[in-house]
Amino acid sequence: MKKLVLLCGMMLLASPMAMGQGGPYTISIGSGDGSLSINDLYSWGHLGGDTATYDPVGSAAATTIWNMCWALYDVSGDTMYFMDKAGFLAHTTRPTDGAIVTTATGMTNTGMTFGSTADLTANLAVNLTQGITFPFPKATFTWTFNNSAATAKDLRLFWFVDMDNYLNTNDYFDDYVGMTPSANGGLAIVLSNSDGSGGLNMDEAIVADSDTAPDRWTGISDNLGSSYYWSSTSNYAGIGVEAVKQIDDSLNLKVENDADTNLVTDSGQDVAGAMQWNLSVPTSGSTTINATLTWGPGGSYLDIPQWENY
Repeated sequence: MKKLVLLCGMMLLASPMAMGQGGPYTISIGSGDGSLSINDLYSWGHLGGDTATYDPVGSAAATTIWNMCWALYDVSGDTMYFMDKAGFLAHTTRPTDGAIVTTATGMTNTGMTFGSTADLTANLAVNLTQGITFPFPKATFTWTFNNSAATAKDLRLFWFVDMDNYLNTNDYFDDYVGMTPSANGGLAIVLSNSDGSGGLNMDEAIVADSDTAPDRWTGISDNLGSSYYWSSTSNYAGIGVEAVKQIDDSLNLKVENDADTNLVTDSGQDVAGAMQWNLSVPTSGSTTINATLTWGPGGSYLDIPQWENY
């Protein structure tokens, strides 16, 4: 049955949390075709394993995301803060929650702090919306970094989206990743599902985009393993995000596959995309990034060149 539960009312957590993270929370929008339910949202904006249940037109609902993470690097303080699942890859340097408010379709975390990085706070707002003409759901993650120091703060924000798409009875062995031009002047990352016949089904795809063009992009496909990239281990030893604190020069604007390196797109058992923004938060000022995930964009992205099937 193509029904999803829409939460109602509001849960309010008004006091800051001294340690750990809030969640998991469930947010959703719509019912039936075009609906989306996320049951593994945490207070730092990351999504846990096998979540984001999407119901495309003409197919049964299924989960689409295995894991979605964030990280923030304080350049002058040489400190990386990870926003991912508790205990995931032994990351222990994390932000401290501010005041958390959740609603049926979103969450805010206001006043997060970052350990040894003095004078920096962050506000995060997560919000689900749905198209009017076409019921494509969208998740917007709005990060605002506030600097009260006497000098500007240089930061790097990382966003990592790993797709395991089980829609239309296809499993994650048939997923694809590619990059395509964005309205922001840079690139968006497209994570797509197979149509079951060696082609693409963009009605079951996810597009990761933003209002501000990132400075670096990379993609992962086939058996490389997204966790290896996030922890700089195995084939990503020395070049993963944890090791070099940026998307490495050798990976920028490429999709890595264990068989080859394709400059545009690739497919395989494990597909993920990552973006990096280099931010300078002004003295006594703030900087905001709006990142979006859109489900089911349809044929508008079929013109991506050189999709490859292994």
